[in-house]
Amino acid sequence: MRIIFGIIGLMALSLNAQMPKVKGYHYIVGTSYELPRKGVYYWWDSTGTAKMKGLDADSASENKEVFMMKGILGFGISETEVTNQEWWEFVFAAVDSACKGQSTGDRMKDFAKLLKLDTCVKCENSISIWMANKGRNQIYFDGVAVLPSYSCWLEDFPYGQMQPMADYYFPHVSYAGYPVVGISKEQALAYCRWRTQQLKSKLKNGDIQHWEFALPTESQFIAAAMHIPDNKKRMKGYAPYLPFTRNSKGQFLLNYNAYMDQKEPNHFIFSDGYMTTCPVFSYYPNQNGLYNLHGNVAEWTCSEVEPLEGVKVSKPLYKVKGGSYMDPAPCVWARSFTALPACKGDARVGFRMVLVSKKGA
Repeated sequence: MRIIFGIIGLMALSLNAQMPKVKGYHYIVGTSYELPRKGVYYWWDSTGTAKMKGLDADSASENKEVFMMKGILGFGISETEVTNQEWWEFVFAAVDSACKGQSTGDRMKDFAKLLKLDTCVKCENSISIWMANKGRNQIYFDGVAVLPSYSCWLEDFPYGQMQPMADYYFPHVSYAGYPVVGISKEQALAYCRWRTQQLKSKLKNGDIQHWEFALPTESQFIAAAMHIPDNKKRMKGYAPYLPFTRNSKGQFLLNYNAYMDQKEPNHFIFSDGYMTTCPVFSYYPNQNGLYNLHGNVAEWTCSEVEPLEGVKVSKPLYKVKGGSYMDPAPCVWARSFTALPACKGDARVGFRMVLVSKKGA
């Protein structure tokens, strides 16, 4: 996949020259961004519905309609969210590592044995193993569990009759190209470390060793939404880096909760084409070639939520950006976010990775 280059100053030239060419990653570079001062902090209530509160305006800003963001270093970003298929590769890498020297020669048998299901006569494929285990036992990579939450669909949608999603969403081949969900921030970071190990084992160049996969910061997520490459005309159809949900022809641009802000005949949650998640290459990409940066699943960042005055929390909360299939239009805007503890795996949340240089850290 082609990497999109922007050249702004000598620093950008240097980073551009050193960045490893990784399939499916696009390059974002810029020094500052302006975006509409529109955004909400949102959270999900016990029914899974998004509740919203407007973000406070920056009183120091000269232009109350524009939010300024500066000092962004160049980085690469994945064109899609991490899929179930990609996460299965991680799971089996953990299986192979755990069974090193003691493998049966059959990955499925090793998988079942590690989950203490080796006596289960029906444990012969990923679906039967997943459903037999039901989240009871785990497999680990560097001390971090690698299996997604089995119960997230049931817990996050207690009235939604989501048992089939709990049973089949992760293990069934039909969902291989859909975004993985039920992944905590801790698990996402473990996946980033694993992918970094793979990258460095293949690319031996000294400068390349300074690059690693990571979760995006909030600023990087916004930059990926707002950056317009040099000499790049707006595409005829693109996912919204401004708060748009449909193009001039009325075509939906993303997977979100159309029910919350559409009139008849497009007033159903699936008016945009999907009831829950959609394949990661659905809809039009944005101006940087990125699919579903807004909508589909909300995405983990590594940015911690600033403490609120007078509010005490037992655990740090991290920003989750982009909005999901359950969220109305304001939740998908570039500045909007929700917040979750690092240990929470949610049925509405996935992630995508960035490729960053430690030299610039």
